[in-house]
Amino acid sequence: MSWNTVPQPARGTPVTGYVVEMAGSGAPGTQTVSGTSVTVGGLTPAAQYTAQVYAKNDAQVSTSADWARSGSATGTAVGTPASVSDLSASNDQSSAHVTLNWSGVGAQGASGVTYSVARFDSGSAGPSGCSSKPSSIVTGLTATSYVDTSAAEGSAYTYYVYADNGLFCSTSNSSTVPVYKAPGQAQKPTATVAESGAGTGYFDVALTGLAASGTVKSYWLYVDGVDMNRSIGEGAVVTSSADASVYGTQHRYAVRACRLQTQSVCGPVSDPVLKTPVNANVTGNAVYQDSPGDGSTLNRTGNWTFTLPAGSGYEGVAYQCEGGDVTSDGGSTCSGTGADPLNGPTLLIRVTANGGDFYDKTYTAPLLGN
Repeated sequence: MSWNTVPQPARGTPVTGYVVEMAGSGAPGTQTVSGTSVTVGGLTPAAQYTAQVYAKNDAQVSTSADWARSGSATGTAVGTPASVSDLSASNDQSSAHVTLNWSGVGAQGASGVTYSVARFDSGSAGPSGCSSKPSSIVTGLTATSYVDTSAAEGSAYTYYVYADNGLFCSTSNSSTVPVYKAPGQAQKPTATVAESGAGTGYFDVALTGLAASGTVKSYWLYVDGVDMNRSIGEGAVVTSSADASVYGTQHRYAVRACRLQTQSVCGPVSDPVLKTPVNANVTGNAVYQDSPGDGSTLNRTGNWTFTLPAGSGYEGVAYQCEGGDVTSDGGSTCSGTGADPLNGPTLLIRVTANGGDFYDKTYTAPLLGN
């Protein structure tokens, strides 16, 4: 509170001070000051108080003299706003912007309250106080939310929010958030089929051409629209004989690019590429090796008994016996004389898939003895 100086009287004792009287909840009553202003603390925020000021000299207080008594002044006490609550910071992975939300607080007797937002690098020392609202990126907000569009992708920040009623500033509340931007949609990969190990008969699918816009730390595999929860790299083989059921059927292979090593902050799944893994192994094969008995011939005769590979995704399955014609007549035996002096006839299994590609495996009957 402040007031005008009382003129000194023409005669008598000069003015030596002022008496301030306050009325209201918790008012301190009467106090004497020498100047023309006073700050009264300990009041109840938002409560109303009435004050009068009287001049005094060494003889008396001017309560009985109308010319020396002030009028009554009524005002509302203003306190420090409470700290904001429910502060949350969330990262918009499509833009790397950070959205802040919080619950508002009362003005504590002032005409209104505004908010300031400060930002510090995560792990650095935060603000020591709120009077200057250090490192504020915005002040004077009336809304209880804010979008930080200047956040740097790949950084982590701690945000502090202050409430300010024009006279006092609250202590801050804080929230920490990493800032990432998800990669774009992964491009459609390229699928190739190759035999996994010489002579195994398993022709597995590998994916190449993994790419997406933005920063990518990992790619994740989807098969037939199902998340396999498997991280893969360029050229990864994505089928295995450990799961024989995948062979002989066309499957849809796709990938998803992610900003982190874990499957989080990820872009959309790529368009799928269609491919059929191939199993050219015969099942239930048995070898019967004939020998000439006297060892006079170098050639060995014998038989193969087999079942051709099955698969709805194959365009054709055929076999070839000891260099003869490739046939797909559904046969299950192969007889002949081996050209190798130590082995019987050879059997070639040929599977056609993936637009006419051939996948061959050759079996050779071992010599069982004379």
